Amino acid sequence: MPTFLAAGPDATSGSSYFVTVSFFDEIGDAVIPISAKWKLTDGNGAIINNRSDVNIPPIKAISLIVLSGEDLEYQDGGERVLTVEATYNSLNGSNLPLVDSIRFRIIDAESGIIG
Repeated sequence: MPTFLAAGPDATSGSSYFVTVSFFDEIGDAVIPISAKWKLTDGNGAIINNRSDVNIPPIKAISLIVLSGEDLEYQDGGERVLTVEATYNSLNGSNLPLVDSIRFRIIDAESGIIG
C-alpha cells in the first residue's frame, strides 16, 4: 500500500480527531504527491459535513488532517470513513494514483455509546 494513515482507534463527538497521512511510492520511498485530497463519509458512504474533494495543503510527504465539530457528530452515525486520493510521479510513470482509507468509530460523549 503506497500510503499510511495513522489515527487513534476511536473519535469522540464534540472533540477533535487527527489523521496523519504518509505518502510512499511503489518501492516504499517517501514521496511528495502532485495532488492530494480527502473525503469523509459515514459507514454507508454518505458524505459527512460536505467533506468531499477537500484539498490537502500544503502537500508534503507527511500531512495532517484534522476533524472536529460537525465532522464527528454522533447523531450522523457512529462510524466514519476517511478516504485519501493522491497522484504522484516516479521512475515508473507520471500521475500515478494513490487511494487509501481509514475507518473509525465515533463515541457519543454524553452516553459513552460507541458507534
